[in-house]
Amino acid sequence: MAKLIQEAGGGSRTVRRADGTTDSYGRTAAWRVRYVVVFPDGSRAIRSKVAGRRNEAVALRNEAGRFERLTRTGMVAQQDLGHFLSLGLISGDDYLRLGGVNLNLSWNEVLKAYIQSSYERCTLHTHTNNIFRAERVVEFLSARVTVSKVTEDDIRAYLASRASSLARKTLKNELDVLRGLLDVPVRRGVLRSPTWNLVASANPARRVNGYQAPAGRLRFPRALTYEEDVKFLKLAEAASGRLDGHRYVAALLLRFYGLRRGELQYLTYEDLVGPSVLIQAKPVLPDILGKRRTSRSPNGSHREVVQRRETREQLRDGTWRPKDHEARTIWIPTGTGEPDGRVMDRIRALLPPMPSRRFILGGDHTLHRDYISQAVEKLLHQINPDLSVHTLRHTFATWLIGRGVNVVRVRELLGHSDLKTTLIYVHLPRRTDPRDVLDLFV
Repeated sequence: MAKLIQEAGGGSRTVRRADGTTDSYGRTAAWRVRYVVVFPDGSRAIRSKVAGRRNEAVALRNEAGRFERLTRTGMVAQQDLGHFLSLGLISGDDYLRLGGVNLNLSWNEVLKAYIQSSYERCTLHTHTNNIFRAERVVEFLSARVTVSKVTEDDIRAYLASRASSLARKTLKNELDVLRGLLDVPVRRGVLRSPTWNLVASANPARRVNGYQAPAGRLRFPRALTYEEDVKFLKLAEAASGRLDGHRYVAALLLRFYGLRRGELQYLTYEDLVGPSVLIQAKPVLPDILGKRRTSRSPNGSHREVVQRRETREQLRDGTWRPKDHEARTIWIPTGTGEPDGRVMDRIRALLPPMPSRRFILGGDHTLHRDYISQAVEKLLHQINPDLSVHTLRHTFATWLIGRGVNVVRVRELLGHSDLKTTLIYVHLPRRTDPRDVLDLFV
C-alpha cells in the first residue's frame, strides 16, 4: 500500500547574525510517497516520489495506491501507463517493462490514430472536416517541433497563424481538433508534462482556454436579399426533373420553414399538420443506398457511411431524433400571431393527394442529404456561387426578425439550443424593402 512519509519540517531554525541578532525560520516540510511496482514477470521494485506540499502529496499517494493495485492485478492499461508516466510515478524504462509502446511517435502515426478515432465518434460531414483540419495542424507542428516537445506556445502560434482568416467559431473548432489530435500522444505517454501535476492536463492544447485573436475576422450569416429571394423562388418553381419532381417543395420548406438538411431529409407526410411542420423523432431505415457502393472512408463500406450520417444520439435503435433532441412545431407567424398558411397551401398542391409513400423526398427510403443539397444549390449558384443550402435557413431567420417576430419565438422556430445563436440575427442589417415575398403566393 502506498505510504506518505514526512521527511522534514516541524520546529524552527535559529540563525545568529554578525551584529548579535538572531532570526528564527520555520522548517519547510518535505513529503515522500513510497509505493511498490509489480512488473509482469513477477519482479517488484520500490519507488518513491517527493512532493513539497502535503495536499499534493496526498493526491499523489492516492494515484500511487491505484497504480499499485493495477500492477498487482495485471489490469494496468495503455492509457493508465501514459497517465502515470506523466505524473512521474514511473520512469521510461518502467513504462516499457509494464507493456508501454515505444516512446518515439511520429506525426504521421498521431494523425492516423486521430483519423480513426474521429471516424468512430463523428458524423461523416464532421469527420471530413476533422481530417482537413488535422492535416493542416500536423503540417504546421511537424515543421516546428517533435511530438514529445509540443508546448502551449506552439498551440498559440498555430492559432495566431489562422486567426486572421477564420471566424471565432471556426477557430474554436480548430482548437478542438488540436486537443483531440494531441490526446493520442498523451494517452501513449509520449507527450507529458515536464513536472507532475494532478490539476493541469498533460495535453498542452487543453491548457489553452480559447484564443482571442487581436484582429479576428467577424463573419455574419449570409441571407438572401429581396431580389435574390424572388429570383430563387422563381428558379425553383421553373425547375423540374430532379428530386422526383419535388425540388420546388424542398426549396419552399427550406426557405419558409428554416429546416436543416437532416430535418428535410427525414420529413414525412404525417409531419405536415395544417399550416405547420412538425420536427419530431421517427423510425427510419439506415440502409438506404445499398452495400455495393464504395467510398473513401477508412472502412470503405458506403453502407456504414450512410449509417453514420447522424451522431449516435440522433440515430439510435433505428430511430431518428432532431438535433439536441428538441422536437418543435414550425409555422409562419403573422402580425396577429396566427399562422400564415399560404406557403403550406402551395406545398400541398404540389404533393400527391393520397401519397402511398412515407417520406416527402425519397418515398419509402430517404434520399441522401448531399443529393438534396446539391439539387437546391444548383439553383442558388445561379444567383451566387458562394450560396449554400444553409443560406436559406439564415434567410428564414433574418426574414422573421425583419417582420418583427419576437427573438424568443424565432429561437423556438429555429430550434436553437442557445438564445445567443439567435441573437446574431438581431444585429444583422434589416431589409429596407417593404415588399414581402409572401405576396407571391396570393
